Amino acid sequence: MAHRKLEVGVLTDPGLVRQNNEDAFGCCPPLAPEVLAAKGRLYVVADGMGGYQAGEVASEIAVREVLSRYYADPSPHIPTALVNAFQGAHRVILQESQRREVHRMGTTIVAAVVRGDEVVVANVGDSPAYLFRRGTLQSLYEEHSWVALALDKGM
Repeated sequence: MAHRKLEVGVLTDPGLVRQNNEDAFGCCPPLAPEVLAAKGRLYVVADGMGGYQAGEVASEIAVREVLSRYYADPSPHIPTALVNAFQGAHRVILQESQRREVHRMGTTIVAAVVRGDEVVVANVGDSPAYLFRRGTLQSLYEEHSWVALALDKGM
């Protein structure tokens, strides 16, 4: 297996409409080499949903919970562990929304696991993921939004 160099950088911006930055980022905590070999390195980006309340809280919870739940999941199958982690984070966000009595708290999320020469990407919402290789940018995500659904249905 040829060794590949992975460069990771993070830059967030609140955009032109909002003053509050609702982005959150996290990556794998310090782990034992055997855990990294089995589970890979997980990178997570969440973007609180604009127009909803407490998006910054939802995005922070999503990142924290996905990281924690992914590495705690016993499944060696990356997609299964990611789905379980996303679903668990969703439940915690719903609970926090009820606790705060906030009715529309949400976030989009995209995650990538790098294990050896394998990369698995998952997303919910319109947070994109792209592969940049040999000067070409390729989309790796499916948008989950009302607008995307309407376009798919020819509306």
